[in-house]
Amino acid sequence: MKTIVFRMTMLILSLFVLTTNVEAKRKKYPNGDVYVGKWKKGAPEGQGKLWRHNGEWCEGVWHIGCLTKGEYHMTDGIVFKGIWSDGMQNFQGSMTSGTSDVYEGEGLWSKWYEGMGYGKIKYASGAMYEGSWEKLKKHGNGTFTDVLGNRFDGEWNQDQFTTGMCQRADGILEDGKWDGFALQRGTRKYEKDNIRFVETVSGGIVSETKQILQSGTEYWPNGRKMKFDIGNSTVTIGGLTSGGKLKINNDDYYDVFSLSDSISFTGKGLDTFAIAKGTPEEIDKQLRTYCTAHMTTIKQQYAAQKAKEERELREQLEAERRAEEARQKIFYDMVAGQTYKTNDAHLGGESGVGGALLFGSMGAKLAYTFYFKSRNEVEITTRMDIPASTLQHSYELMILKSNMDKTETRRYEVKDGEICIYNENGQSSYKASVKNNGGYLDFSEGLSGSVVNTKGNKPTVSAKAQSKGNGWVGRRYRSDKVIFANKKLAQQYDSDMFSIVPTFTIQFDTDTEATLLITIELKKKPYVNLSQEQWELLTKQAHQKIDSRTQTYTISGGRLKMGAETFRIIGNGQSLVNDSPDFKGTVLRRIE
Repeated sequence: MKTIVFRMTMLILSLFVLTTNVEAKRKKYPNGDVYVGKWKKGAPEGQGKLWRHNGEWCEGVWHIGCLTKGEYHMTDGIVFKGIWSDGMQNFQGSMTSGTSDVYEGEGLWSKWYEGMGYGKIKYASGAMYEGSWEKLKKHGNGTFTDVLGNRFDGEWNQDQFTTGMCQRADGILEDGKWDGFALQRGTRKYEKDNIRFVETVSGGIVSETKQILQSGTEYWPNGRKMKFDIGNSTVTIGGLTSGGKLKINNDDYYDVFSLSDSISFTGKGLDTFAIAKGTPEEIDKQLRTYCTAHMTTIKQQYAAQKAKEERELREQLEAERRAEEARQKIFYDMVAGQTYKTNDAHLGGESGVGGALLFGSMGAKLAYTFYFKSRNEVEITTRMDIPASTLQHSYELMILKSNMDKTETRRYEVKDGEICIYNENGQSSYKASVKNNGGYLDFSEGLSGSVVNTKGNKPTVSAKAQSKGNGWVGRRYRSDKVIFANKKLAQQYDSDMFSIVPTFTIQFDTDTEATLLITIELKKKPYVNLSQEQWELLTKQAHQKIDSRTQTYTISGGRLKMGAETFRIIGNGQSLVNDSPDFKGTVLRRIE
């Protein structure tokens, strides 16, 4: 075969060194080759036959001096029959070797003259191979079936089976690494007397054997181990010749002790169970019978325990529910049957602010009444007071008043001291906290910060200004910390070098005047490095920029108004809460 490439090269070269006699039917070449057949333009074209000087010969259909279809006979008895292409580089067809082996190529032989290809090989012995071959030997992926019917499927290396699976004619299935046709490392599976055997092969020797009984139980005779299923539980006996654990489920273990071919185990307070000497099938039957009965007991115990736990859980949840109802009932009892009113309502939200301004500009007052009728019903009455002198000149105001003057029933719930009142769509309309043991409601939603006092109770803060020398005169309030909501205002107290933490103090001088004192604390930013002199200068400039100022004030509806600032008075005047949009809930506490 090594000389094929050389021979074919010489053949192709010789075919192009021809005469231009179109009619010649016989041509003898200088190297001794002889061609008989059809010609065209000085080269074999059509049907013809070529005898090589070394004894090889070929015949068939020629084109431009190359054989394209026919057969080629080698001196060693190899015969190619089929189709050649690409200047006789590729071949598709069959080949018969000198031993009568037949190679049938289903695809192109890229190097047919070196014995490389893919297809089927029918050996003279009757064996069959399908796959890749190289130098006319099994090489690459393929399947080989010998004359006995044994089927080898996997990887080959120059006729040697290396990796794969063998399905033998007697039913044995072997899978793993091979040396020739002998399994070196892997598994061997077969069935005998209705028992499946699984052998582990290592170094060409069986290292472990597992038997799988008809019941599904797994038994290792060399390791004296057994494993089988009982219902949804797996039972494993770890070594019949030594102590171990018998596991029936995640919670049920038995101490195992065994001698020779017998086993006994105890646990969970049950009687000792012993298995006498016997075959794996007999041991399996006894274990299965016992464990099946025991599993029934375990399931009954589990069902009883589960029912007990569920009952205890229900009782616990019911006790928690009753405790929660009792706790919530405290808040409910504070408001049930009570009537709450406000004479000066402030509507929440951006649109509410505009509405409040409109009402104030025309001298109108909006009043709400909340009557808690039952456990989940509240009657809400809205009334608008507009001066008659204003009302009689505006038809629109009359319509507005008629729309606002109404009574409706809503659903509500009380939880942890907070009342949530819902509209007809099930959405929250008002939210209020129960304050002062039900003495009043402090609304955080729907009515912006309005304190609704219980009917008959005195207002927490008087709406009338006190006379000079009494009430608020002489009182002082100070803030713990000022948090700005207005970013532009906050920037006045901040710079790239330091930040200012202001403290507000309000001192009531007369009935109509109060002094707003602002003291500041400068905090140098970490990356700033200043001398003491520079720091003192910055502090002085900051204090000059922020001056104390005197403002007039009025008290109305439990609110202290100082120019643009509004403080909500809470705790009978012990604290002032700043409701201004420039600040975030700044609280000023009374110090005198």
